[in-house]
Amino acid sequence: MAEEFKFRGHTLEQLQKMSLLEFANIAGSRAKRHLARNHSDIFYEDIEKNVNPTKKIRTHKRDMVVTPKMIGKTIYVYNGKEFIQVDIVPDMLAHYLGEFAFTRRRIRHGKAGIGATKSSTAVAARKWKCEKICHQIIITITKKNWILRSLQEHLSITLQSLLNMQQNSEIILEICQ
Repeated sequence: MAEEFKFRGHTLEQLQKMSLLEFANIAGSRAKRHLARNHSDIFYEDIEKNVNPTKKIRTHKRDMVVTPKMIGKTIYVYNGKEFIQVDIVPDMLAHYLGEFAFTRRRIRHGKAGIGATKSSTAVAARKWKCEKICHQIIITITKKNWILRSLQEHLSITLQSLLNMQQNSEIILEICQ
């Protein structure tokens, strides 16, 4: 049998009968301070008045504390780009709405590309070197012969191989990307 939800010793029915200030007294210190100062905010009044479940409640106010009157409602919270749907459940009490609408995406690191070696997964370190060398080679392709000779000294590449690279410039551009 499932246990009945309690928030600091109070059941959900008792919490929903409380006023905002009474709930603030049993909430944590940060939520208590916020609710004590902003208990007459229009947002909290709109939540209590909204009995129509089909109407979307949209807000930019990420700093609003979840109160017992919000439980069971769906609120769309702005994350800086779009409105994220947040379904309010009892475990969210005394937390902020912004905690449930992330503003940043999770970073996913991918695999090495097709034809790459196993060591090419550490692309960040080599990318700068590759871009620098490819940039120098592209410059040599577009400039005159004396640039080709200076690159030959710095990169210890023969003049003939650079001229071959000039013919295969498409391959070089693919490597740089």
